[in-house]
Amino acid sequence: MRLPDRLRDAASMLTGEEREMLRVLAAEHPLRRGCVIDAGCFLGGSTLAITLGVRARDRHVPVHTYDRFIVDWSSLVSYPALLAGLSEGDSFRDRFEQQLGAELELITIHQGDILGMLWDGEPIEMLFIDIAKSWEISDHIHQQWLPALVPGTGVVIQQDYVHEWCPWLHVLMELLAEHFQPIATVGGVSRVFRCLSAVPPDAIPQRLRELPQDWLLALFDRSANRFSGEERAVIECARAVLLADLGQVEQARRHLDSLARSDVQGERFPSVLDDVTAYVP
Repeated sequence: MRLPDRLRDAASMLTGEEREMLRVLAAEHPLRRGCVIDAGCFLGGSTLAITLGVRARDRHVPVHTYDRFIVDWSSLVSYPALLAGLSEGDSFRDRFEQQLGAELELITIHQGDILGMLWDGEPIEMLFIDIAKSWEISDHIHQQWLPALVPGTGVVIQQDYVHEWCPWLHVLMELLAEHFQPIATVGGVSRVFRCLSAVPPDAIPQRLRELPQDWLLALFDRSANRFSGEERAVIECARAVLLADLGQVEQARRHLDSLARSDVQGERFPSVLDDVTAYVP
């Protein structure tokens, strides 16, 4: 893979494969009558990838970008080099704008708490989600955006899908499986889905977490069974997070113990297992 230099050198938490995937989708995927949403842009790596792709098209495509643009503690700990010189609570919007440069003219920026923002129903062709960091946020954004996806061609990229901290994404996408076709996993993290049919608003629960626990776990299991190797092991760590969130702490501990005794190969899994083991009380 040969990334454009500007995209290769972008300040971003995304892998090179993810950035190139976003650029290619924005440049080549059918985007006939709707917009692109970039939800959780951080310093603008995803936004830059999308806008460089849009630049290559023969028509303008609206791009909506969302973030609080405020440094939080977890980002500061996870990405100290990217946020060098900033402290918790500082704004990084100036760094985002500097990185985007001339591409700023292609985007509408939505800054603030996503929970206070409503969608106007405009059709959505491409939806990149890197903001669903809690049950509450996931409920809100999916209720707003998924029903607006263009059936047949609309795509959703769930950036935190092969990840230990967002089990609600697995539950939701399996709950809506009749409406979505999994296409690929990119960069070992992002999962790409094609929208097969319109998503009825009432198909998305107001509070996903309040579904019966057996149902939540069965939906998660259905998703986990689609994966293998280290990706499956990382998702199994997310199962422990789900169990703990549902109050099944002893079951979560036993599950983590079983994972610790497994022979999973890969560089990522050991640190993921350690982090989730520290999370489960």
